[in-house]
Amino acid sequence: MPLLPTEEPERPQWIIEPVESGFLRLVQNFDFKWYGSTMGTGIVAILLFTFSNLYTKASSVLFQLSVIFYITNIVLFSLIFMMTVLRYTLYPRLFIIMISDPGQAMYLGTFPMGFATIISMTVNIMVPRFGAPWAEVAWVFWWIDVVVSMATALGVPWLLQVKHHGITDLDKMTAGWLLPIVAPIVAAGTGSVVASGLDPNRALITVLTSYTILGTGLPAALSVIVIYFMRVATKKLPSTEHMVSTFLPLGPLGQGGFAAQKLGEQAFRVFPITNTLSPVNGQGNSLAGEILYTVGFIIAIILWGFGIMWLFFAVLSVTRQKVPFSQGWWAFTFPLGVFAMSTITMGINLPSKTFQALGTLFGAAVVIMWFFVVSIMVSRLVGGKKHAIFMAPEVTGAHNQLLDQPVLDIHDAEVVLLLRRRSFTAVLVLVGVNTTVMWIIAALYVQLTVFSLAGNYWHAVAQLVSNDTIPLLEKSGKMNDEDVTKQLNLESEDFLVKIERSAQMVSSRWSNCISEMASVCSKLCR
Repeated sequence: MPLLPTEEPERPQWIIEPVESGFLRLVQNFDFKWYGSTMGTGIVAILLFTFSNLYTKASSVLFQLSVIFYITNIVLFSLIFMMTVLRYTLYPRLFIIMISDPGQAMYLGTFPMGFATIISMTVNIMVPRFGAPWAEVAWVFWWIDVVVSMATALGVPWLLQVKHHGITDLDKMTAGWLLPIVAPIVAAGTGSVVASGLDPNRALITVLTSYTILGTGLPAALSVIVIYFMRVATKKLPSTEHMVSTFLPLGPLGQGGFAAQKLGEQAFRVFPITNTLSPVNGQGNSLAGEILYTVGFIIAIILWGFGIMWLFFAVLSVTRQKVPFSQGWWAFTFPLGVFAMSTITMGINLPSKTFQALGTLFGAAVVIMWFFVVSIMVSRLVGGKKHAIFMAPEVTGAHNQLLDQPVLDIHDAEVVLLLRRRSFTAVLVLVGVNTTVMWIIAALYVQLTVFSLAGNYWHAVAQLVSNDTIPLLEKSGKMNDEDVTKQLNLESEDFLVKIERSAQMVSSRWSNCISEMASVCSKLCR
């Protein structure tokens, strides 16, 4: 009998051929989930810094540990960012494939959240030691983080509505839907930290912007949590590989409570100085600032109570069965970490030793979990199981195969343009050059601007430098017109006379300089 012909299984036709080994395989599989490690490392640094202020006996050790984690997070974020740029420079079509994958597109929100932890620690560590220039740097970084956070919070849900068909089935929903939406909430909380190091005018802008983006993220996150509760109540718990996502609702609830409290503190500080919503009480404090401070705590404690329920559900969910290790285990750190920060902040504001103790307990659990996750990752890397860690589903998934329907309607001209490597590289170079020029200008501004504050008349006075005005300039720093006026009212000498005398001195110096130049020119002409 003739042997039956054997047919080889049909190999998938890849849009981007997966690399089997080597450095390019690491690059190809280095997806946005890695920014979850920067979120976990960053929240540990913030918690240790908070502990250093809370427990004075161990303050020195805790502060040094927070600095170590801060530096580690900067290095980690920089390496991951470089790998991200390299990935999408070598494989630009992979970005379109990634956002076509509904599960992977959600992780875009981890980038601005990881960056926000660095900004917060920059304000905590660098500003007290090196002064206002670092506050300026943090403020610029924060605006970048706000833009990226809002882009993910608006863009990814829009893709969910118009492109990600199938995942919208309720039984396929996970708490990962929260990741892009939480980013503005984290940026709002970071904004409250940044505002604490700024002058009142810019702090006011930061506080109002933070309230706005908090309003964008928090109600949307609460809506998703309601949908997620309906999913787990009617369709059973997620699969084991997604079980750790049950901790994710703690993120918006904890960070939302933290942001509401810290923004209330900054409103209480800034509103009276800037005459914002000007009615004041008998003690001269802004009523609006006091109201926002009180409402911030009320919002925080309500969200905290809701978070306790989700913490209960999450702990029972992950302990009832074995959960396989994955990059998603970083969800054990950041959501619980921001929940701990909200708890500690409530304990400080009340004040309450009970809330401080609970916050410390949650924070200690986060630090322990960070070491546990890192130890497993290191053991797998050393033990030759790096392929299990460097595994991006979009590389070997259906979205990277030439099937019946194209990825993200590639007939669209804009998408086709993005798929061309040269075009993508050109855009990347232009963005890089523009970013570099922006940082150079920002650095020069911070370095060279000493007394001038644009938008106030005081900056004009700052140009009249003399022996009389230098002491006033040094004391005034970056104060606005109103603050300078209050200070000058305390001066024993009439300030207008002093400025006039200074102006005459400056004018006489210019006259002498012009006379000398004219004399030199006349001699040369002879």
